[in-house]
Amino acid sequence: MSLRPQGRTIERGHGLKLAVVGCGAITEIIHLPVVSGSRDVEVVGLVDASGERARELARAHHIGWTASDHREVIGRAEAVLLAVPHHLHAPMAVELLDAGLHVLVEKPMALSVAECDRMIDSATQSGSALAVGLQRRFFGANKLVAAAVHERRFGPARRFELSEGGLYRWPMRSSFALDRAQAGGGVMADLGIHALDLVSWWFGSVERLSYRDDARGGVEAEAHVELEFESGVSGRVMVTKLRDVCDSIRVDFAHGTLLLEDAGSEPSPRVRLRASGGEWEPVESTGAAPTRREVFARQFADFQRAIREGVDPVVSGREGRRSVHVLERCYRARLPLIHPWECQS
Repeated sequence: MSLRPQGRTIERGHGLKLAVVGCGAITEIIHLPVVSGSRDVEVVGLVDASGERARELARAHHIGWTASDHREVIGRAEAVLLAVPHHLHAPMAVELLDAGLHVLVEKPMALSVAECDRMIDSATQSGSALAVGLQRRFFGANKLVAAAVHERRFGPARRFELSEGGLYRWPMRSSFALDRAQAGGGVMADLGIHALDLVSWWFGSVERLSYRDDARGGVEAEAHVELEFESGVSGRVMVTKLRDVCDSIRVDFAHGTLLLEDAGSEPSPRVRLRASGGEWEPVESTGAAPTRREVFARQFADFQRAIREGVDPVVSGREGRRSVHVLERCYRARLPLIHPWECQS
């Protein structure tokens, strides 16, 4: 059942008038190729603080209107895809939601729980859809883990291990991710937020945690967190931009173990199951390997469904808030992470 009041909906067959605010690398590589190619969407404009950047992408995708101020989309668009530096998520989203626009905001939802609450309140008051770009919820393998945990297919979950990362290769268009004031943090706020969302989805509320990262006045490049959940599950998350690691998720149950390999960098990991005392067996139930654009297309279709039917999206504001809450707790509990090559004097 939807947690938001019935607001303005878009009838099926009507092209959603969408504005994209933020013209960075993810907009260029993922977002625009999906939304500009959809028959159900009319991209009415692009907005970026760099007017030239907005015009460059507009020319490439045959979009006729650009601006440098997000407020200019009010009255032109019905929905906004918000992909700006993290510190701008909450103030921009609140203004747009208050104006009655539907908003899909990139991850992390905001820099604090207080900011998340402001966004949720604005969406509730306006009746607008608010979705958060935590796309890992739409990976078939992660849905399989959720079903195994929630349905206790192999008995109750006991422990998990999640690791992800590699040398940073994303083609950044700005340096905001290196500034804690703008990004809110480093690898934990960027990559780790996906992990925190997944384990919160699977296992529920966190009871206790301990956290270490390697920030030395700037943003962290590697982070480790130990988590204990109210459900009794415990485990460890490790994310890094310092080195290539085996992206994997392992969940131990009372009567078996699920192992997802290549779990982070691609949305089509190899999934294996081992029953207690048995051998590893492949699991062939996650479907064909989707591209990053196809995964985003799934989320955007869910966003459209939420608008059209007046229901909550899969990753609503309330869902997006959960991972920000855990992230805040991590940073409050921070202890230094000492790498093996560092002097421990």
